[in-house]
Amino acid sequence: MYRKRKYHKHMIQSKRKISILIPLKNVGDEIRVYLQKRSRDVRVLPNHFGFWGGGVERSETAEEALLREIKKEMGINLDMETITRFNHYEFLRSIKDIFILNVAPHWEDQIVIGEGEYGKWFSTSEAMERSEIIFEDKVVINDLERFF
Repeated sequence: MYRKRKYHKHMIQSKRKISILIPLKNVGDEIRVYLQKRSRDVRVLPNHFGFWGGGVERSETAEEALLREIKKEMGINLDMETITRFNHYEFLRSIKDIFILNVAPHWEDQIVIGEGEYGKWFSTSEAMERSEIIFEDKVVINDLERFF
């Protein structure tokens, strides 16, 4: 027998809002994305590769959270004039605002990793094959590949 499931207001409001930056570059006719290798001792998704960014605090806009998180994680002050808002996603447990930054060759040499172990470039096809990249991130990467 089918039971109708009740969704309470607090269940809907409990989605975590996240601002994400995806540095990307073209190598030939291929798009590459720069992902963060998460530390093995973090509570959420240890040893995974994922996007740069983090949670939006109460009074922040998605852009303000992005600037704060990227300063903390990569040691750079982003200029919002150089950033493109790519898309807005609503997943089961999160709401993600995705921003992209087209970068020059060797851009990664200018950053200082403040969270995670390191950053690594992946082609979109490589990223899609990795088991240590979550499904939600693969959805975004797939959309990026289709867009470009």
